[in-house]
Amino acid sequence: MDINHLKLIQNYLANANLRLSIAKVDKVSQNWRFFNMRPSYNALYFIREGEGWIKIDDQEYRPSPGQIVLMPAGSLHSISVVGDNTYRKFWCHFTAKVDTLNLFQLIHLPHVLDVPDESYMEQLFKELIDAYRSSAWTAPLQRNEILMRLVRHYLDIVPDRQISLSMLPDMQKLNTVFQYIEEHINDNVSVEQLAGLIHYNPNYFIRFFKSKMKMTPVQYIIKVRIEKTKGLLMTTDLTLEEIGRRVGMEVHYLCRVFKQFTNMSPGEFRSQIMSNR
Repeated sequence: MDINHLKLIQNYLANANLRLSIAKVDKVSQNWRFFNMRPSYNALYFIREGEGWIKIDDQEYRPSPGQIVLMPAGSLHSISVVGDNTYRKFWCHFTAKVDTLNLFQLIHLPHVLDVPDESYMEQLFKELIDAYRSSAWTAPLQRNEILMRLVRHYLDIVPDRQISLSMLPDMQKLNTVFQYIEEHINDNVSVEQLAGLIHYNPNYFIRFFKSKMKMTPVQYIIKVRIEKTKGLLMTTDLTLEEIGRRVGMEVHYLCRVFKQFTNMSPGEFRSQIMSNR
């Protein structure tokens, strides 16, 4: 994988926000069929028994026992039984957002995978289902922690050659812009430069970007710089002057904007992190 693409994908994963909607295990009925749905959630199916038919966008599959299926949010889904031997499956619905975008629209991954360690995958789903059913006051944290482990395990079994940035035209344009910002975060990046990357008029580019991200390009650049500042404060002993140079912000402006985002100064943020170690 290209090193710049790898860095961009790692950045998406670092900023992904996962939230569980539902987790269950069941054997589907003969009436299990839905066509041309475009849900706002992602679905993971871990097939344990039976047979069925699944279509994701224009690709058709017949997943078999021991395989896991990822159905990304925003894609067109159709599912159906194909005989009397219906699926028994562990499954969950969840959202995975990077800012306002769906993670699996930014990253292209295989929809169906063989699971090398079926017992471990089943264990993760059972833990997730137990946490979903739990009424403990800490259950929401437990659900998301297990969901993170489950999604990470799915990603771990994806062959590197099958991981790529999205081929959807709008996502490709955004990936180009995100990658440029990532590589030039310490430079004075202008809207005109970003618009030129995808051959858009600057005014049209601002409208396009805001329609996808719910923020302007300038607001997004500032957000990326603040997130990088937080990472450097947590993981290094660099001075604010050096951090400012690395993220392309003067120290006085960095401190002011950082406090707007976090309600604390960079020094207070670093002290809090150190006290919690």
